[in-house]
Amino acid sequence: PADRAALKGCVKVEQLLAQQEKALEEAEKSLLTPVRASPKEFGEGFSPERFRWAVSLVLSRSFSVTLVDEPMLAVIPLVDLFNHVSLPGTSSSVSFDAKSSAFLIRAIQPSVPGAEVFITYGDKGNAELLTNYGFALGTNLSHVAAVSFGVPADDPLAMQKRMMLPRGLALSFDAPFEQDLCWST
Repeated sequence: PADRAALKGCVKVEQLLAQQEKALEEAEKSLLTPVRASPKEFGEGFSPERFRWAVSLVLSRSFSVTLVDEPMLAVIPLVDLFNHVSLPGTSSSVSFDAKSSAFLIRAIQPSVPGAEVFITYGDKGNAELLTNYGFALGTNLSHVAAVSFGVPADDPLAMQKRMMLPRGLALSFDAPFEQDLCWST
């Protein structure tokens, strides 16, 4: 709660936290119903709080892999111990080999003995890394920034102000006073 209070006002973080909350609520609806129907089968120590903790643990350690031509989230033992790197060509790939029924970690480039091997958690900005995995990168090529600004509709220079925006940001300005924008930094 204190950590979340410190992030209040970060639009992207608030959106991601709302998505996480929705995912937890959906998991509770679909999975807690049978648990509540047969509480003795799940043990006396079971509680909704522990359930939320367990689901959060799984979500923070899973990532997308392709199994039988279907992308899905997977938790692979020990793979969550690898550190993330976002620089192109510097991570290892994680894949599933159907012939051996095993997950494989393959280096994209040769490494020297004793060097750390990295994986990538995907092309994620700092807001997503922070809310999903608990860290942010000092240098992150995938980082995005949300900028809010407003031009009142009755401003005599509204059209000129809107035309001063870079072409990539020329969005629909039918919103009365405020427009949220995101672009890579």
